[in-house]
Amino acid sequence: MEPSKILGLIDRSQSCHCWTGKGFDKDGRASVRHNGRTKKVHIAVWEILKGPRTPGMILEHTCNHKWCLNVEHIEETTQHVNLLRHYRERRTHCLSGHVLSPDNIYQHPRRYKAHQKTNTLTCLTCRNLRRAEWRARVAATSAVS
Repeated sequence: MEPSKILGLIDRSQSCHCWTGKGFDKDGRASVRHNGRTKKVHIAVWEILKGPRTPGMILEHTCNHKWCLNVEHIEETTQHVNLLRHYRERRTHCLSGHVLSPDNIYQHPRRYKAHQKTNTLTCLTCRNLRRAEWRARVAATSAVS
């Protein structure tokens, strides 16, 4: 689809711009063909108005409306920062009661086994306590042997 046609199908009557065309998926996001590829509309609009995305970066809606197409409400960020922001929005404390501040969140390295979660965020204090307990158990069993 031509850039002028994509931009012409955007309703700019409110601060969050809406897509008036077709092609919505079950999550409420629309897709279009742009530059020979099918892309989410917010990505196509970003590339038309701001240029290509930086490699390794994702687009995040700062207004928290996944359907918004206003490039002033979209910013490039890393997946890690995006996960931290959404994690902080949902939870303020871990199950043990530790405050989940940016300094107290650990992101597990990406795992490639299907049965393991990827990009899991956990409380760093709890992780450090578990690791200390494990080290103590290992030291106790090796001292007995």
